Amino acid sequence: MKKRLLNVMAIVMALGMVFMAGNVWAANSDEASASLTFELDNPPHITVASDGDVIETAMDQDGFGNSKLVSTSWTVGCNNAFEIEFSDTTCLNTSGVSLGEPTFYKQDVDAQGATIASKYDNLDTKFAIEITNIDGDSGITSSTWGTKTEPEKSPTHLVLGHALENSPYDTIGPIMTADATGVATVGIYTKATATQQDQSGDYDMAVTLTVTVEEKGDS
Repeated sequence: MKKRLLNVMAIVMALGMVFMAGNVWAANSDEASASLTFELDNPPHITVASDGDVIETAMDQDGFGNSKLVSTSWTVGCNNAFEIEFSDTTCLNTSGVSLGEPTFYKQDVDAQGATIASKYDNLDTKFAIEITNIDGDSGITSSTWGTKTEPEKSPTHLVLGHALENSPYDTIGPIMTADATGVATVGIYTKATATQQDQSGDYDMAVTLTVTVEEKGDS
């Protein structure tokens, strides 16, 4: 009986030693791991759409010196910041030479209604710009250039390059579209004033908006 008990104890001790050896092996095991970084380049894209190719309106008939406020807008889609710049090469001065800046103008006619070569009338034209549909944390410097209810900015300043002082871009800065829609609205407001010397008739003006992606890096 004593011998059998010793054998049982020997077996238990042997099992215990195996269990302990197993624990020692698990505690001292080596581990290895490696990670990969995936990068995906999402290129910038930009789209521009206008309210219409031609915006028509009529001057109020309240005598000489009347004026008219006209407005329209462009919808800009962009997945990054963008800058704005305005231009025009179609408007002609009183001698029929390109102004390089937008004003309301028309070619003069004589008493028989025939057009007069190299003779044009230009109305006093002012501008303002407002940016809407942007996020509150877009970082925009200002959402307006001028006063939209009473535009006072000159055509000369409207077409200044974006890096030049008093240009729309210099005042507004880079624009970031709203996250929810991916678009922003660039509104343009213009006011023309006629004098007694300005011939009646249809006055035209063309304004071109150029938008350029100003890509911002990750923070």
